[in-house]
Amino acid sequence: MENQGFRERCEFDFIREALGTLFRKYHSHRLNSSEAYIESGNLLEYDPLCAEALFFRFYALRNLLRPEKNQEFFSHTGRPEVRLLQQLVTGQVTEGDYPLEDDGQLHYYLRTRSELLDLCSREFYGYVQALLGHGPMALQMDIMAKICLFEGIYLEERQLFQIDGKHYLEPYLPYIMEMILDLKPEQLPRLHAVFAKAKAVLSDKWQEQSRRKDAEKGIEFKVLEDELTDIMKDMALHRQSGYT
Repeated sequence: MENQGFRERCEFDFIREALGTLFRKYHSHRLNSSEAYIESGNLLEYDPLCAEALFFRFYALRNLLRPEKNQEFFSHTGRPEVRLLQQLVTGQVTEGDYPLEDDGQLHYYLRTRSELLDLCSREFYGYVQALLGHGPMALQMDIMAKICLFEGIYLEERQLFQIDGKHYLEPYLPYIMEMILDLKPEQLPRLHAVFAKAKAVLSDKWQEQSRRKDAEKGIEFKVLEDELTDIMKDMALHRQSGYT
């Protein structure tokens, strides 16, 4: 990163100063979604690879509408906020919407990649908390689908849980939702450790099932092979006896 030319540009100090103002407002809870959306767009005009500007666009999209009016947030892979998180996770823009330099690698002015991902996590789970606090418990599966998509991208795997393993998670949904509701904003990014462990357990269970199925298939083939061997022996003896 240190050899990238964006640090020598005349806009570098201007962008850092503008980002500093946005972060001060953000951390003091004085940054509204409209300002975040407009200012992030202005900064992306100066530098389309500005990572912090991508975060503020993510923040704006999360906050533009109240959760009960914005249930599409993080609902499928085509959503703009999903693409933003993908870019922040990979540290790279590859969509080709504009000419890219530095092989599309994001530029970091004030924060690191991990710091920005923690902020995205805080915003996403803040949205989930607000949605849970407003919506009926019937939304649980929809919310879980959002979490699976978010965590899958955050943990750099598009599919967090194997489809065959999701039913193992369902009994724990009430506990997961209760835990999310009880966490303070600064604690929200720690949820990734929980889902990483859940994924590891479910992956092991899925692999164990696959191994068992493979073993069962092996046993079935061995039985079939033994039966075929016996049949071939019987046929050979039959021929040796003079029968056709």
